Amino acid sequence: METVELAVPDGQLGSGLTILVGANNSGKSSVIEAFDAVYRATRQSAVSFAADRRHGGEDREVQIRLNRLDGRSIGVETLRAGTSEARVVWDGDRSSTDRVPIEVTVLPSRRQFAAYFSRYGEADRGWASTGGNEFSRSQNRDAFVARLFALHENEDRLTTFNQLLREVTGRSLTWSIDLGAQQQYFLRFSEAGGGSHTSDGLGDGLISLLFILDALHDSTPSSLIVIDEPELSLHPQYVARLGALLARFAADRQIVFATHSPSLVDWMCIANGARVARIYKEDGRSIIAQPRRETLQAIASGHLTNTHNPHVFGPRGNEVFFQEDGLLVLEGQEDVIYLPTVLRSTGLNLEGSVFGWGAGGAARVATVLTLFRELGFRTVAVLLDGDTQTLKIRSELKSEFPEYCIESHPGDDIRTKPAQRERATKPGLLTDDGKSVRPEHVKDTTATLTRIDTYLRSR
Repeated sequence: METVELAVPDGQLGSGLTILVGANNSGKSSVIEAFDAVYRATRQSAVSFAADRRHGGEDREVQIRLNRLDGRSIGVETLRAGTSEARVVWDGDRSSTDRVPIEVTVLPSRRQFAAYFSRYGEADRGWASTGGNEFSRSQNRDAFVARLFALHENEDRLTTFNQLLREVTGRSLTWSIDLGAQQQYFLRFSEAGGGSHTSDGLGDGLISLLFILDALHDSTPSSLIVIDEPELSLHPQYVARLGALLARFAADRQIVFATHSPSLVDWMCIANGARVARIYKEDGRSIIAQPRRETLQAIASGHLTNTHNPHVFGPRGNEVFFQEDGLLVLEGQEDVIYLPTVLRSTGLNLEGSVFGWGAGGAARVATVLTLFRELGFRTVAVLLDGDTQTLKIRSELKSEFPEYCIESHPGDDIRTKPAQRERATKPGLLTDDGKSVRPEHVKDTTATLTRIDTYLRSR
């Protein structure tokens, strides 16, 4: 049985985020389905799993358990191998009827509803999991419109919702529900300064955003919100803003999401306590690898203070969370840039994927490899420079990571570098510890940034 340890919010931005990463078809959506099954178990005495949902054959069983910090738990387990029917288990006691208070909102990756709709649906926060219906990744979510009707009829909630919509889209949008000539309802979106769309012409990204913002706007600190691929069909700027919004909400509530977006792996959130779990396939089975908090904290603190190589775990570096096995780690960005030249010159073509823009120096390779080991990567190669100091590091790495291939090329560096003169000291805007603006610059800096902010908001 595989386990995911969820982040626990402590008031800091993103501290309650749990980020599920991995390549396509690794099993991330199956984990999302498990949360949905747990929610249905809180509402029903039995849960059913069709044969094609038991992933692996008609004789397979399903066992899911959600453990709380207070020691209580709720589980779902099939009655016996080969049946679709499952029982709900409370605190390990199959006969217990004492239900665990839990609020779970699960959003599947397909977040669409018919452009023209009726008042049919479920206004409850658990609208996607009610009625005993099995979780589906492909169907339209027409029942969701009941949530929109309830929102539309509550001015305070609608104001809050529209503020979130403005925060992600960067522009003022208002929407209303209207009735067409065929006695079917539709959405009408209006933009400040003119222009409008009906739900028939609304982009998939904005429709998907309605679902996500609805799950957030009336949630509480006791909420557990689970989202499959929140970035789908969204513009990169929207993805970045949505990530910031999720981080803010995750300061005091638990949010779990599966993603393929490097932009949604935020190291500031990880420094604050967010967790990452990589899901990958091994011998046809989905495995969950979750780095230790100490490893994540070491990477996060190093990344956030690495002024010379901030790109090591920037968007390109974060792509490693979504790659399959077979990684090549180089020392730095010049090695990544010049590797194609080396390969052309030698007539070789290396298999595998190069990690980002390098590790940020030979001394940082061990930290990177520790993360990769804990993420479950089995095949990792390292190519270092051949100078005396780096060869010593290579020897240490071969001892610490015997399962990986650690090599050096014969040159002292990837390219010849001329000697450099020392540079004169330049006083900075920040204090010497880099933690705040120098007191004598606070007033002018505030005025400068205010002018920039006023300009950006004037569009």
